[in-house]
Amino acid sequence: MAARSRWASLGRSVADMLVWAAMTRPMPRSLALVMLLAALAWQVWSLYLVTGTGPAPFPHADKVVHVALFAVPTLIAPLAGVHWQVAAVVMAVHAPISELIQHVWLPGRTGDPFDVVADLVGVAIAAFAWWFVSRRRAGRL
Repeated sequence: MAARSRWASLGRSVADMLVWAAMTRPMPRSLALVMLLAALAWQVWSLYLVTGTGPAPFPHADKVVHVALFAVPTLIAPLAGVHWQVAAVVMAVHAPISELIQHVWLPGRTGDPFDVVADLVGVAIAAFAWWFVSRRRAGRL
């Protein structure tokens, strides 16, 4: 039970910081849109254009990258005016499609079901953060 309250406390603290930052110094939507486009460009480049990166710096580094590739755009999209639920659904649908595209249409690439899991973990982390922030803003937490 103590671990659960620590996680809840940490979540509340992070949400408080995000809400405070959004309310005291809101990011211009145009800057958020540029950041979102950059994150999506990074995602497309990493998923579809990179062919080989050499040895991994640590075990399962590619899974960490997959989490980030899907969490970052999902986190930035609401700042650019996209509802967080829409961003989460779009990214969750894109996850298996991206692996299918890599497997079927990109020579020398294969789809990996564990990459889809990592992608969905990234989406879930970002969606949970925005869900928590939206509940905090509404005063329900």
